[in-house]
Amino acid sequence: CNHVFNKKLFTNFTYYYSRYRYNIEFRNRNLVFNWQSYIINNSAKVDFNYYVTPKHQLSFGSQSTFYTFKPGRAVATNNGSRYDFSLPDKFGLENASYIGDEYNPSGKFSFRAGFRLSQWLYLGKGTAYYYKNAPNAGERRMIDYTRTFKTNEVIANYINPEPRFGFKYMLKGAQSIKGGYNRMVQNLHLISNTAASVPFDVWQPTTNNILPEKADQFTLGYFRDLGKNADYETSFEVYYKSLQNQVDYVDGANLLLNEFLEADLLNGIGRAYGAEFYIRKTTGNLTGWISYTLSRSERQVNGIN
Repeated sequence: CNHVFNKKLFTNFTYYYSRYRYNIEFRNRNLVFNWQSYIINNSAKVDFNYYVTPKHQLSFGSQSTFYTFKPGRAVATNNGSRYDFSLPDKFGLENASYIGDEYNPSGKFSFRAGFRLSQWLYLGKGTAYYYKNAPNAGERRMIDYTRTFKTNEVIANYINPEPRFGFKYMLKGAQSIKGGYNRMVQNLHLISNTAASVPFDVWQPTTNNILPEKADQFTLGYFRDLGKNADYETSFEVYYKSLQNQVDYVDGANLLLNEFLEADLLNGIGRAYGAEFYIRKTTGNLTGWISYTLSRSERQVNGIN
């Protein structure tokens, strides 16, 4: 729903529900095996936009999302007998508040700055496992102790700042330079095994053992319009991204229906960088665009590479 309090302040309230399901099923005469995984979201957010002047805009708001993870509902039926191998559910709550500022003091220079503060709560009900450090890098960890938590009791709490900044500077002759920096934090982790006979993905939340993934990205680009009527748009951009807490797994890890999967997971670092060349024809009977991107992505995990 949308509301206008005056000509300068606008507000928007949004609620959404989503359910993602992924399943694998085998059938062989009298044997039937079905595995399903779910991620269920309930989210509410409120956004405000305040127009200080036609050239100055503030935005702020907050959001809360409750996650229910069903990492594996597995049932096997053999000759009328039913066997349940399901894993316990996991729960998480993500809260975030943000503020942003867009300012265009002149026709040449404008900028966007913002700050987002996010919180991730890994919640009960359930049993949390605490692992010892592996004797050697890249090996499976062993359980040190366990602890049982009640419904909505906090198992782990992570708070992360997420700043961002972007600018645009206009040059002579329909030319401009744009650049920016932003930090992103991710609390849902994809663990994929494409080497298995039946490839599948496992989604895991941030827990007391799995840290939030972080990325710091820097970009810089040059843009120019060519032709009398800006018939062509051209650009050249470069970027660099630094990655923390990247998730990988030890050799021989069992990803399917493994209650102790976190013992097989490893943290690492990464980086990605590249450049893109782009040209677009915008007028005439024939229009289109051509681009070329050269990029590289690297991961380093202690004990694997």
